[in-house]
Amino acid sequence: MDDLARELAISKKTLYAHFGDKRKMIQMLVAEQVDLDKSCCEIKRQEAKNAIDEMFQVTSFVTDRLKTANVTFFYDLRTSYPKAFKTMEDYKWGYIQQTIINNLNRGKSENIYRKDMDSAVVAKVYLLSVDMIFGGQTFLDVQKTPYELFIEIFHLHMRGIVNEKGLVLLIEHLNYVKKQ
Repeated sequence: MDDLARELAISKKTLYAHFGDKRKMIQMLVAEQVDLDKSCCEIKRQEAKNAIDEMFQVTSFVTDRLKTANVTFFYDLRTSYPKAFKTMEDYKWGYIQQTIINNLNRGKSENIYRKDMDSAVVAKVYLLSVDMIFGGQTFLDVQKTPYELFIEIFHLHMRGIVNEKGLVLLIEHLNYVKKQ
C-alpha cells in the first residue's frame, strides 16, 4: 500500500478511504480487470472472419498480456487473496470456457473444425493445459516464458481441432503471424 500510494502520489489514508483494505482493493481490481478482458474479447470475437481468426485474435490479446505476466501473481492470489482468486477462477471456468466452447461450435458449423470432437471436453482440456503454466510444478524444468509455453499449447490445440479445410486456414494464419 505504501508503494501504491507513493506511485499514485496520494496518501495511504486516501487509499484506505476508497478501498477499505488491501484485500478489498485487490478484489475490486481483479473484478475490474475481468470485466475489461471480457469486453476486449467480445470485440475481438465480433471482428473475427471465422472461428480460426477468432482464436488468433483472442489469443493475440491474451499473449500481449502474458508477455508481462508474473507467475507469482497467480500464486499470491491463490494463497493470500481467495476471493480475488475465486473471481479469476469463475471467469476462467465460466466465461472463458463457454467462449472456447462457442468457438469450437462455430468452427464446426463453418466446417473448419473437426465435427467428431466433444466441445465441452476439448475446451476443458485446453483450459487445464493453459492452467499448467501458472498452476505449479509442471513446467518448472522447462526454460520457456509463460508466453512461450502458451504459444506451444495454443499451436497444439489448434492443430488438434482443425479439419483439412481448417488446416489450410490455420497455416495461412500462422504464416501471416510469422511475417508480422
